[in-house]
Amino acid sequence: MPEQFADKYVFIEVNTADTDYAARYGEFLKDSGIDRILIKSIPYRTDSDTELNKIRALLYCYILENNINASVDPTDEEEDLKNKTVLVKYADSSGTRAQLEKFLKEKNIDLDLVEFFAVE
Repeated sequence: MPEQFADKYVFIEVNTADTDYAARYGEFLKDSGIDRILIKSIPYRTDSDTELNKIRALLYCYILENNINASVDPTDEEEDLKNKTVLVKYADSSGTRAQLEKFLKEKNIDLDLVEFFAVE
């Protein structure tokens, strides 16, 4: 995790790729009165060195460090085997997508490995 955020957020690794688990986790935070803004769920596996997982980690840190209105969908190894892409959701702005694509190109990441989805 980016060190400049060590005092700002609590980083946790949870299986938010499982939507049922993610819903229960969200309810737990709400019921416990925990401010979700302070919690950052790591969308990649810290113990995996697959290509897609490395891309997720790289994008997640870049998005966080640059305060970009985007998110990286969590790791789901079964989906990775089927889809072979990392899903990035971003605020519907061509500038945001262009910035992320430029970063990936600078890092020599094949853009075919990343799927962008604009959200409102």
